[in-house]
Amino acid sequence: MFISGSAENAHGYGTVCVIFPVGEFKSLWSPAVDDITEVWRSIKRRTQRHAAALDGEKTQQEIDAESKERTAEFIADCEWRYNEERLVEALHSTNEIIVKSQMFYIFNHKGFTFENIVLPYLHDKGIVMGFR
Repeated sequence: MFISGSAENAHGYGTVCVIFPVGEFKSLWSPAVDDITEVWRSIKRRTQRHAAALDGEKTQQEIDAESKERTAEFIADCEWRYNEERLVEALHSTNEIIVKSQMFYIFNHKGFTFENIVLPYLHDKGIVMGFR
């Protein structure tokens, strides 16, 4: 799942929600990458220009495969900048964050507060006592 710590940025992609990964999760982000899709598109454009310079010797399928491979190489090259320990910093940035989990709790951000959504849930699960 692709997320942002900025509701303003997320609004451009659809309904803004607050998410909580359930159980173990992994997150990847980089202060150098605003939007991984834009990185892929940029790499794809360069790959297409290179293919055009070869007088169309590559099919679209080959261009797509090469673009994906180059994007994976880019991510691997900057992997040292991606880490879970700096998730709070990532949330405060306006950069895209990639989060992987088996399940998420997702709430519409309108009307969301910790007190009216999270605490009642934690109380019902017996995690927080004396609430309500």
